[in-house]
Amino acid sequence: MNLHCIRFFYFVLPPPTQRMSKYKGKEISPIQYFDKNGKEIKAGMKILMDDGSVEMVYDTEDQYGNPNLGINASNEAFLELHPNWAREYYSLSMFKQSGIEICPSEQEIRAELEQLAPIIEGTEFAIDYGEQPTKDEYEKYEAAIDRRAKLTAMLGDDAPAPELTMQ
Repeated sequence: MNLHCIRFFYFVLPPPTQRMSKYKGKEISPIQYFDKNGKEIKAGMKILMDDGSVEMVYDTEDQYGNPNLGINASNEAFLELHPNWAREYYSLSMFKQSGIEICPSEQEIRAELEQLAPIIEGTEFAIDYGEQPTKDEYEKYEAAIDRRAKLTAMLGDDAPAPELTMQ
């Protein structure tokens, strides 16, 4: 006796939003993406990826023509040499959302850098004079160094050159 197993697959679509697309005459909404802090990612934003790169988010379409969001997948030097080639994108669905952070504005970044400076400089000053920071103080110092590196990556070429730190 030959038994056959039939599997049914179905998709649950998110509730309608402002930007709609049609599939077989029915309206469907685009996929929504959120960063690791729960903030919605939208086209035109800059995001910090898990690997430390800063990427611009673009309105794109998936292979079926449905609205989606993505980041640049094209080699800029190649596109300059071949202006008739289209830019390609990686869908945000290819990345863990817990590894993405929306970049704050330049003003917010610079304000946060100013808040981190006393933590970093104070700890380094204390170490220079032979004081042993507590475990809690040293953890705050390491977190501040890590955050400063991420913030300066978000600023890109406009980032101030950080002073040498003890790491």
